[in-house]
Amino acid sequence: MLVQCDATMLAAVALAQGKEQSRYYLKGVCFDREYAVATDGHLMTVAKAGVSYGSVDKGAEIPEPVVMPVSTKAITAMKKSAASHVLFDGETLKVFDDGGAVLYIEQCESIDCTFPNWRGVIPTVEEDAECAAAFSNVLLAKLAATATILSSGATIAVNLKGKDALSPHKVMYGNGHLRDYGEDIYSIVMPIKVD
Repeated sequence: MLVQCDATMLAAVALAQGKEQSRYYLKGVCFDREYAVATDGHLMTVAKAGVSYGSVDKGAEIPEPVVMPVSTKAITAMKKSAASHVLFDGETLKVFDDGGAVLYIEQCESIDCTFPNWRGVIPTVEEDAECAAAFSNVLLAKLAATATILSSGATIAVNLKGKDALSPHKVMYGNGHLRDYGEDIYSIVMPIKVD
């Protein structure tokens, strides 16, 4: 099966993938219908990343979700201004420019696993929700890195909203004035409990 998606969006999502061997099923990006999703259990980033599947004919069902690891080197290649899209073919990951030239290639096999029900943890947050919550510096650094990838050098707002101090918070990128990603890409973060 071929999976193709936007390079910038995938680089931003891949920052949230897990690193713990005991949770190997989180050590990649899950391609689920039109979404690319990654989580380490504390941060989850979801993107409508222009995901398309090469082996799906018109009228055929979209394949089951597939989890593909994305290396740090691949993320670096995707962050380059020339990077356009990424293609997984089940054995390799390739990063292309707009003209179709390969910028980066690596061996990459899908992870045989069941990815967690990511849709079940997305909070419903009112537009005007306001609450004080605490987040770890490591988590905030990941959010800043995600925003930096999406901003392409411009200023971008990072908005966190949740129901209360201990509930999951939805992180939106953009502010309507500059590049506003809306529901195209967002993160879900868990606050930390402060005594």
